[in-house]
Amino acid sequence: MSHPNNNPTVQQQPEEPLTYANWTEYFDDDSGKPYYHHSETKECVWEAPEAFRVEKARADVKKLFDPLQQQQRVVEKEQPDSTSVDDTLPEVDTTTPPASTSTKSEPTAPTPERKDGSSETAAVAPVPVVPVENLEETYKKMTQSEKVATFKALLKSSGVMPKMKWNEAMKLVVNAPAWKVLSSVGEKKQAFAEFTTQLANELNVEKRRKQKTARENFLKLLAGNDGVTSQTRWGDLLDESLGLVTDDRWKDVEDDTERRDLFSTYIADLSRNEREFKRQQRDAHRRTFLAYLRDPAQHPDVPVTIATKLHEVRDQLLAHESIQALELHRADVQEWFNEYMDELRHDEELKKREERLQLRKREDELAAAFKAFLLQEVLSINPKVAAKRLTTASRWRECWAGYEANATYCELKKLHSGMPRDIFEGVMDRLHDALRDERSWLKHVVARAEFVVKYNSTLSLFLQHIHDTVAKLGLEDEPGAVPTPRQSFFASLLDEATVPPSVVEWFQGAHARELERYQRMESERIKKVEAFEEMLMEYYFRSDHLTTSWDQARVEVQHRSAYRALDDGAEVAFQQYMQKLQKKMESLTKSRKTVDATEQPPATDEARPTSRSTSRSNKKKKRDDRSRSEEDRKRSKKSSSKKSAKKKHKRSRSPP
Repeated sequence: MSHPNNNPTVQQQPEEPLTYANWTEYFDDDSGKPYYHHSETKECVWEAPEAFRVEKARADVKKLFDPLQQQQRVVEKEQPDSTSVDDTLPEVDTTTPPASTSTKSEPTAPTPERKDGSSETAAVAPVPVVPVENLEETYKKMTQSEKVATFKALLKSSGVMPKMKWNEAMKLVVNAPAWKVLSSVGEKKQAFAEFTTQLANELNVEKRRKQKTARENFLKLLAGNDGVTSQTRWGDLLDESLGLVTDDRWKDVEDDTERRDLFSTYIADLSRNEREFKRQQRDAHRRTFLAYLRDPAQHPDVPVTIATKLHEVRDQLLAHESIQALELHRADVQEWFNEYMDELRHDEELKKREERLQLRKREDELAAAFKAFLLQEVLSINPKVAAKRLTTASRWRECWAGYEANATYCELKKLHSGMPRDIFEGVMDRLHDALRDERSWLKHVVARAEFVVKYNSTLSLFLQHIHDTVAKLGLEDEPGAVPTPRQSFFASLLDEATVPPSVVEWFQGAHARELERYQRMESERIKKVEAFEEMLMEYYFRSDHLTTSWDQARVEVQHRSAYRALDDGAEVAFQQYMQKLQKKMESLTKSRKTVDATEQPPATDEARPTSRSTSRSNKKKKRDDRSRSEEDRKRSKKSSSKKSAKKKHKRSRSPP
C-alpha cells in the first residue's frame, strides 16, 4: 500500500496505542484521525489494514469470554435499573429535537465491512431504553465496531439520506443519547461517510432491481399483445386501441427514451426469431423435397436423371400431395432441383473416378505382368528360347510382332496403346544399365587378374585364371541381409554354370577378335615366307646348294626386301626352304635312277648307235630341264618384279 499524500509524523501518545499484526494505531494531533504504522516496513497509512482489523476483532471476541468481564456483566444484571448488553446494541431514542452545533470539517476514512458482505448498520438490533447514565457506561464497554454500528443505527432511524451534508445530518441526531457513543468528531464523520455510501449503494441496487423488473414487465406487455408484430412502428404503440399506454407496466418505465430502446430491442429480437423460424421451415421443406427427388418410388412415372431438365418434369413433380402441401416457391424449387442435379453429377463423377481407379489398377497389374515377361526374356538362357531372348541390340520395331500371341500384351495394348512400348524401353534401359555395370566390374576383375585373351584361350581357362581375384573382391564388400548386385555378380563368376551372359558374350567377342587378328597375321606371315622362298629359288636351286649355310645365304640376300620383311623369321624360313630343296633333289635322284634302270645296255656293236642315241636323248633332256629351270627363274623374277612394282605403286598412293 502506498503512503498517503500527507503522511503524519509518528508521535508517542499519552495512552498506550493498540498493536496488532505489526501494525500500531496512532491518532493525529491536529485532526484526531487515527493512522497506522508498520513496525517492520515503516509504512504509514490512514486506513486500517485488513490484518489489523482481523486481529483486533479476534481480541474483542476473546474479551467477551473473559471471566472478569462475565462477572461484571452478572453484577450489572442484578441492578434493577440497568439493562444487560449481550451481543446486541441498544436502540437509540431519536425523537429529541436536534440543536444547531458548529463543528470543524475533518477527513474521514472508511471502516471494514463484515465478511458476509452485510454492513455494520444491519447488525443493529433494538434494546430496552435505559437511563443516560447507564448508557454512557454501556457505551464505554462496547467495542469500536459496536460503537460504529450503534451510530449508524442512529443515522438510519433519524432518516438521514445519502445526499445530505454532515451539517444537515448532525441537526437530526445531535440531541440523541447515541450521539455520544463515538467520542471524537472524526469517528462520527467516518461512520457518517460509511453509512451514506452504503445507503446510497443499497438505494442504487434497489433502484436497479425495480428498473430491471419494470423492463421485463414492459417486454412481457409487448409480447403478450397480438397486435405487436415485427412490422409495428413506435407510433402504432401509442394507439389506445392496443391498450398498452394505459397499462401499469407501461407506466412503470418512466423514461420515454428507454421505452423506445426496449421496443427497438424487442422488435429486433422478434424479427430475428421470425427469420430463424422461416429459415428452419425452409430447411425442412428443402430436406423433404430432396428426399422426394432421391426416392424414385415416390415418382415412378417421372424418372429424374442427370440429363433431365426442370421445365420437363416440374408439373409432374409438384402434382404430388406431399409437395403440394409445402406450397413451395418457384425459385426454391429451381434451386433445390439444381442442387439435386449437382448431387447426381457428383455421384456420376465419383463413379467414373472409381472406374478410372479400377482401370488404372488393372493397367498396373498388366504392366507388371508384361514387365515380368520381358525380364524373363532378358534373363532366359534356355537354348529353346534363345531366339526370343532380348539383348542390348533388340529394338521395339523388331520385337513387337512377336508379342501379338501374348494375351497380357494384347489386353494391355487395348487399355493403353503406348504402355507396352514404354515398358519395353524401360526394360531395355535397365538392361543397358545392368550391362554397363557388369562390364565395369568385369573390366576391373580382368585388370586385377592381369588376364590377356589369346586365340587359343577358352572360357574355362579364363574363369580359372580370375577365380582367386574374384574371391578376394567378393570379400572386400561388407556382407548384408540382401546381397548387392556387385556381390551377386562376383558370386556368379565362381562357377562356370552361373556365368552371366554378358561375361560369356564379352569373352566370345574378345576371343573372336583375337583369333581374327591371329589369322590375319598368320596369313601375312605365310605370304612373306612364300615371297622369301621365291627369292631363295633364284639363288639356291641345285643339289650343290644344299651345303650353303645361313650365314652365307644371309650375306647374299640381306639386301632383298623379302628378307627384311621376315626379319627374325628369315632363318627359320631358310631352313624350311633348304629342307624342301633337299627333298626335291632326293626325289629327282630317285626318278633318274628309275629311268636308268629301265634302260638296257648294248650287247654288240649294233647296239652302239642306240646307246649314242640314248646319250643324245639324255643330254637333250638335261638341256630341256635346264632351260625349263631357267624359264622358271625368269618367271619368278618377273613375278617378283611385278610384286615389287605393285608395292611401290601402293606406297606411292598412300597418304603421307
